[in-house]
Amino acid sequence: AAAAATAEGQPEAQPEAEEGGSSPVSSGSSKGGKAHWSSAMWIIGGAVFLQNVCFTSLEALSTVYLQDHYFNGDIDEATFFWSISLSVVAVIGLTISLFFYTRIVKCITLKGCVLLGGIVCAVALLVLGFPTSRYVFLVQLNFIALGENLVGTSGFTLLSLCVRPDEVGIAMGVMNMFWNAASVVGPLTMAYIYEHVDRNLPWYILAVLRIASMCFLFTAACTAKKLPAAAAPPAGDGAGGDIVARHPDAAA
Repeated sequence: AAAAATAEGQPEAQPEAEEGGSSPVSSGSSKGGKAHWSSAMWIIGGAVFLQNVCFTSLEALSTVYLQDHYFNGDIDEATFFWSISLSVVAVIGLTISLFFYTRIVKCITLKGCVLLGGIVCAVALLVLGFPTSRYVFLVQLNFIALGENLVGTSGFTLLSLCVRPDEVGIAMGVMNMFWNAASVVGPLTMAYIYEHVDRNLPWYILAVLRIASMCFLFTAACTAKKLPAAAAPPAGDGAGGDIVARHPDAAA
Protein backbone atom coordinates (compact mmCIF):
# COMPACT_ATOMS: atom_id res chain seq x y z
CA ALA A 1 0.00 0.00 0.00
CA ALA A 2 2.85 2.40 0.89
CA ALA A 3 4.63 1.52 -2.36
CA ALA A 4 1.43 2.09 -4.32
CA ALA A 5 0.89 5.42 -2.62
CA THR A 6 4.45 6.41 -3.44
CA ALA A 7 4.06 5.32 -7.05
CA GLU A 8 0.85 7.27 -7.33
CA GLY A 9 2.38 10.30 -5.64
CA GLN A 10 5.33 10.56 -8.02
CA PRO A 11 3.39 11.54 -11.17
CA GLU A 12 1.37 14.08 -9.17
CA ALA A 13 4.40 15.68 -7.48
CA GLN A 14 6.40 16.04 -10.69
CA PRO A 15 3.95 18.33 -12.57
CA GLU A 16 3.65 20.54 -9.51
CA ALA A 17 7.43 20.96 -9.41
CA GLU A 18 7.49 21.76 -13.13
CA GLU A 19 4.61 24.18 -12.95
CA GLY A 20 5.97 25.89 -9.86
CA GLY A 21 9.53 25.97 -11.21
CA SER A 22 8.60 27.11 -14.71
CA SER A 23 6.91 30.32 -13.62
CA PRO A 24 10.07 32.33 -12.93
CA VAL A 25 11.70 31.21 -16.14
CA SER A 26 8.65 31.80 -18.29
CA SER A 27 8.14 35.21 -16.74
CA GLY A 28 11.81 36.05 -17.29
CA SER A 29 11.68 34.94 -20.92
CA SER A 30 8.23 36.34 -21.66
CA LYS A 31 7.76 39.14 -24.11
CA GLY A 32 7.85 41.88 -21.49
CA GLY A 33 10.76 40.41 -19.51
CA LYS A 34 12.84 39.64 -22.57
CA ALA A 35 12.34 43.11 -24.01
CA HIS A 36 13.53 44.66 -20.76
CA TRP A 37 16.56 42.36 -20.65
CA SER A 38 17.54 43.05 -24.26
CA SER A 39 17.18 46.82 -23.89
CA ALA A 40 19.45 46.86 -20.82
CA MET A 41 21.98 44.66 -22.59
CA TRP A 42 22.08 46.92 -25.65
CA ILE A 43 22.48 50.00 -23.46
CA ILE A 44 25.47 48.45 -21.70
CA GLY A 45 26.78 47.27 -25.08
CA GLY A 46 26.70 50.82 -26.39
CA ALA A 47 28.61 51.96 -23.31
CA VAL A 48 31.20 49.20 -23.82
CA PHE A 49 31.63 50.24 -27.46
CA LEU A 50 32.25 53.90 -26.59
CA GLN A 51 34.49 52.97 -23.66
CA ASN A 52 36.68 50.75 -25.81
CA VAL A 53 36.90 53.36 -28.57
CA CYS A 54 38.51 55.59 -25.94
CA PHE A 55 40.75 52.85 -24.55
CA THR A 56 42.08 51.50 -27.85
CA SER A 57 42.54 54.99 -29.28
CA LEU A 58 44.56 55.99 -26.24
CA GLU A 59 46.80 52.94 -26.64
CA ALA A 60 47.25 53.55 -30.37
CA LEU A 61 48.06 57.26 -30.13
CA SER A 62 50.06 57.51 -26.92
CA THR A 63 53.47 56.55 -28.30
CA VAL A 64 53.16 58.97 -31.22
CA TYR A 65 51.78 61.62 -28.86
CA LEU A 66 54.78 61.26 -26.56
CA GLN A 67 57.16 61.26 -29.48
CA ASP A 68 55.70 64.45 -30.97
CA HIS A 69 55.24 66.48 -27.79
CA TYR A 70 57.87 65.38 -25.28
CA PHE A 71 60.75 63.50 -26.98
CA ASN A 72 61.50 65.57 -30.09
CA GLY A 73 60.61 62.75 -32.46
CA ASP A 74 62.72 60.08 -30.73
CA ILE A 75 60.55 56.96 -31.05
CA ASP A 76 62.83 54.82 -28.87
CA GLU A 77 62.62 57.08 -25.83
CA ALA A 78 58.90 57.61 -26.35
CA THR A 79 58.28 53.86 -26.52
CA PHE A 80 60.38 53.21 -23.41
CA PHE A 81 58.52 55.90 -21.43
CA TRP A 82 55.17 54.55 -22.63
CA SER A 83 56.08 51.03 -21.48
CA ILE A 84 57.01 52.36 -18.03
CA SER A 85 53.77 54.32 -17.92
CA LEU A 86 51.74 51.20 -18.74
CA SER A 87 53.43 49.28 -15.92
CA VAL A 88 52.66 52.04 -13.41
CA VAL A 89 49.06 52.29 -14.60
CA ALA A 90 48.63 48.50 -14.33
CA VAL A 91 49.80 48.53 -10.70
CA ILE A 92 47.48 51.44 -9.89
CA GLY A 93 44.54 49.74 -11.57
CA LEU A 94 45.15 46.44 -9.78
CA THR A 95 45.40 48.21 -6.42
CA ILE A 96 42.12 50.04 -6.98
CA SER A 97 40.29 46.89 -8.03
CA LEU A 98 41.58 44.75 -5.16
CA PHE A 99 41.48 47.13 -2.21
CA PHE A 100 39.37 50.19 -2.93
CA TYR A 101 36.54 49.44 -5.35
CA THR A 102 34.29 47.70 -2.82
CA ARG A 103 34.76 50.51 -0.31
CA ILE A 104 34.02 53.14 -2.93
CA VAL A 105 30.82 51.35 -3.97
CA LYS A 106 29.66 51.20 -0.37
CA CYS A 107 30.26 54.93 0.04
CA ILE A 108 28.81 56.31 -3.20
CA THR A 109 26.76 53.35 -4.61
CA LEU A 110 27.05 51.80 -8.05
CA LYS A 111 25.58 54.84 -9.79
CA GLY A 112 28.06 57.06 -8.01
CA CYS A 113 30.94 54.88 -9.24
CA VAL A 114 29.69 55.22 -12.82
CA LEU A 115 29.44 59.00 -12.52
CA LEU A 116 32.73 59.47 -10.68
CA GLY A 117 34.70 57.18 -12.97
CA GLY A 118 33.23 58.67 -16.13
CA ILE A 119 33.88 62.27 -15.10
CA VAL A 120 37.45 61.57 -13.90
CA CYS A 121 38.32 59.72 -17.09
CA ALA A 122 36.73 62.34 -19.35
CA VAL A 123 38.54 65.22 -17.64
CA ALA A 124 41.88 63.38 -17.86
CA LEU A 125 41.36 62.73 -21.57
CA LEU A 126 40.42 66.35 -22.14
CA VAL A 127 43.56 67.60 -20.40
CA LEU A 128 45.67 65.45 -22.76
CA GLY A 129 44.72 67.97 -25.41
CA PHE A 130 46.79 70.57 -23.57
CA PRO A 131 50.34 69.10 -23.50
CA THR A 132 52.53 70.20 -20.58
CA SER A 133 55.17 67.61 -19.62
CA ARG A 134 55.76 63.88 -19.73
CA TYR A 135 55.23 63.55 -15.98
CA VAL A 136 51.90 65.33 -16.12
CA PHE A 137 51.01 62.87 -18.86
CA LEU A 138 51.83 60.01 -16.48
CA VAL A 139 49.60 61.53 -13.79
CA GLN A 140 46.80 61.88 -16.31
CA LEU A 141 47.16 58.23 -17.26
CA ASN A 142 46.71 57.23 -13.63
CA PHE A 143 43.52 59.25 -13.41
CA ILE A 144 42.32 57.54 -16.58
CA ALA A 145 43.15 54.18 -14.96
CA LEU A 146 41.15 55.17 -11.89
CA GLY A 147 38.14 56.14 -13.99
CA GLU A 148 38.37 53.07 -16.22
CA ASN A 149 38.50 50.70 -13.24
CA LEU A 150 35.51 52.31 -11.57
CA VAL A 151 33.42 52.36 -14.73
CA GLY A 152 34.60 49.04 -16.14
CA THR A 153 33.98 47.06 -12.96
CA SER A 154 30.62 48.76 -12.50
CA GLY A 155 29.70 47.84 -16.07
CA PHE A 156 30.27 44.13 -15.46
CA THR A 157 28.32 44.39 -12.21
CA LEU A 158 25.41 46.00 -14.03
CA LEU A 159 25.52 43.29 -16.68
CA SER A 160 25.17 40.62 -13.99
CA LEU A 161 22.10 42.46 -12.66
CA CYS A 162 20.47 42.97 -16.05
CA VAL A 163 20.48 39.35 -17.22
CA ARG A 164 19.53 36.01 -15.70
CA PRO A 165 22.32 33.57 -14.80
CA ASP A 166 21.60 31.38 -17.85
CA GLU A 167 21.87 34.44 -20.12
CA VAL A 168 25.27 35.65 -18.90
CA GLY A 169 27.14 33.72 -21.58
CA ILE A 170 25.11 35.27 -24.39
CA ALA A 171 25.43 38.72 -22.84
CA MET A 172 29.21 38.39 -22.53
CA GLY A 173 29.38 37.35 -26.17
CA VAL A 174 27.45 40.45 -27.19
CA MET A 175 29.76 42.63 -25.06
CA ASN A 176 32.76 41.03 -26.76
CA MET A 177 31.23 41.87 -30.13
CA PHE A 178 30.93 45.54 -29.16
CA TRP A 179 34.46 45.49 -27.73
CA ASN A 180 35.98 44.10 -30.94
CA ALA A 181 34.00 46.49 -33.13
CA ALA A 182 35.35 49.42 -31.12
CA SER A 183 38.88 48.04 -31.47
CA VAL A 184 38.49 48.36 -35.25
CA VAL A 185 36.73 51.72 -35.40
CA GLY A 186 38.53 53.65 -32.64
CA PRO A 187 42.24 53.51 -33.58
CA LEU A 188 41.60 53.92 -37.33
CA THR A 189 39.36 56.96 -36.89
CA MET A 190 41.39 58.74 -34.23
CA ALA A 191 44.71 58.06 -35.95
CA TYR A 192 43.39 59.65 -39.14
CA ILE A 193 42.17 62.69 -37.22
CA TYR A 194 45.51 62.94 -35.38
CA GLU A 195 47.60 62.80 -38.55
CA HIS A 196 45.43 64.75 -41.00
CA VAL A 197 43.18 67.10 -38.99
CA ASP A 198 44.60 68.13 -35.62
CA ARG A 199 46.89 66.46 -33.07
CA ASN A 200 44.85 67.56 -30.08
CA LEU A 201 41.34 67.05 -31.49
CA PRO A 202 41.22 63.27 -30.80
CA TRP A 203 41.48 63.85 -27.04
CA TYR A 204 38.55 66.26 -27.08
CA ILE A 205 36.47 63.77 -29.06
CA LEU A 206 37.41 60.92 -26.71
CA ALA A 207 36.42 63.01 -23.68
CA VAL A 208 32.97 63.56 -25.20
CA LEU A 209 32.63 59.85 -26.00
CA ARG A 210 33.60 59.00 -22.42
CA ILE A 211 30.79 61.20 -21.10
CA ALA A 212 28.37 59.52 -23.51
CA SER A 213 29.50 56.09 -22.28
CA MET A 214 28.95 57.22 -18.70
CA CYS A 215 25.41 58.32 -19.56
CA PHE A 216 24.67 54.93 -21.13
CA LEU A 217 25.85 53.07 -18.03
CA PHE A 218 24.01 55.41 -15.70
CA THR A 219 20.80 54.72 -17.64
CA ALA A 220 21.42 50.99 -17.27
CA ALA A 221 22.05 51.47 -13.54
CA CYS A 222 18.70 53.23 -13.17
CA THR A 223 16.80 50.41 -14.91
CA ALA A 224 18.71 47.43 -13.50
CA LYS A 225 17.06 47.74 -10.07
CA LYS A 226 13.76 46.54 -11.56
CA LEU A 227 15.19 43.30 -12.91
CA PRO A 228 15.89 41.21 -9.77
CA ALA A 229 12.24 41.43 -8.68
CA ALA A 230 11.05 40.34 -12.12
CA ALA A 231 13.54 37.52 -12.51
CA ALA A 232 13.60 36.20 -8.94
CA PRO A 233 11.73 32.97 -8.13
CA PRO A 234 8.53 33.19 -6.03
CA ALA A 235 8.90 32.99 -2.27
CA GLY A 236 9.26 29.46 -1.03
CA ASP A 237 10.19 28.04 -4.43
CA GLY A 238 13.99 28.33 -4.12
CA ALA A 239 16.61 27.38 -6.64
CA GLY A 240 15.37 23.80 -6.91
CA GLY A 241 12.22 24.75 -8.82
CA ASP A 242 14.27 26.89 -11.18
CA ILE A 243 16.61 23.97 -11.91
CA VAL A 244 13.64 21.62 -12.55
CA ALA A 245 12.18 24.18 -14.94
CA ARG A 246 15.40 24.53 -16.94
CA HIS A 247 16.12 20.80 -16.89
CA PRO A 248 12.79 18.92 -16.81
CA ASP A 249 14.57 15.56 -17.03
CA ALA A 250 16.10 16.17 -13.60
CA ALA A 251 12.73 15.61 -11.97
CA ALA A 252 12.34 12.17 -13.52
